[in-house]
Amino acid sequence: METKKEKGFTIIELIVVISIIAVLSSIVLTNVVSYIGKGDDAAIKQQVAQIRIAASNFFNDHGTYTGMCGVGTECYTAKSNIENLKGSLSSINTVGNTFCISFALSDGNNQWCVDNTGYVGLTSAVCSDSPYSCSGS
Repeated sequence: METKKEKGFTIIELIVVISIIAVLSSIVLTNVVSYIGKGDDAAIKQQVAQIRIAASNFFNDHGTYTGMCGVGTECYTAKSNIENLKGSLSSINTVGNTFCISFALSDGNNQWCVDNTGYVGLTSAVCSDSPYSCSGS
């Protein structure tokens, strides 16, 4: 007597396929999260570069950097944009003819700095004492 074989997947085959999908999903998710952070950091760096331009405009108008990041200024707007991108202000020093502003990037490990010398880039620490400048610049 012949028996009919039923068509379908065994439970072991299903478990193997689900396991493979889970491993691939975790790899993709890790990369996506990393790319989102890198995108936020690139936007933060662009906003810090905007602060340099805003500082130059403010100095040309007022002859000082003092108050350049007050409410309603271009610098204040850029600073708010950076905070919306998960960056955080580490230090801000604007006195007379010097300024230095540094932000922690979204990863929380690296500092991005801008100062009156025209430096915009990574720094090992927050802004140094007067005359204010980015450390390592």
